[in-house]
Amino acid sequence: MHYNTEYIVSYLGHERHYHSFVDFFQQEIAATVLNEYLFSRSHLTDDLLARMYVGYSHPLIHLGFGIEFEQPVLVAEALTQGAVHPDWMKRFLLGAEKAAKTKGNPSKTLIDLLSDINMDPFLSMASSLRDSDGLMDGNKLQYGILGRGAEAAIDLSSQFMISVENLDQKTAEMIGAAA
Repeated sequence: MHYNTEYIVSYLGHERHYHSFVDFFQQEIAATVLNEYLFSRSHLTDDLLARMYVGYSHPLIHLGFGIEFEQPVLVAEALTQGAVHPDWMKRFLLGAEKAAKTKGNPSKTLIDLLSDINMDPFLSMASSLRDSDGLMDGNKLQYGILGRGAEAAIDLSSQFMISVENLDQKTAEMIGAAA
């Protein structure tokens, strides 16, 4: 929430508003940090944002909780997790975004894209048991789908586009596809 300067000045000097000011400054710091390090579209933000998707998206999950429950410590922890993760999602995410900008066609639905993946003999078989680390399947994504199948995955992903105008529709579509 943005407050005008005069509104803030009217509460200065009143100790009874101490906790309100703590909350206010924590929210302001969180908003500034998120804009500076995730959303300002710089080399740094593109790199850090891509790293937020590695590790089964735990940095994004923690970031969401930090924002929803107004917990700056969780926001900081999420950004820290992202900062130390490798950047192997970057090629895919930025590649799909760049490819989407060149497409003039309307967005495909997720169900159509899932069908396309199933029909593509290369992409549907891009991951393999040999990519498994024995604990989790992160390596199957890194070395299989986004390794051997990177170009096909980028091409298919670039066909799913979300805009401000279709955000509600695409959100409902994602929920339906995940059901």
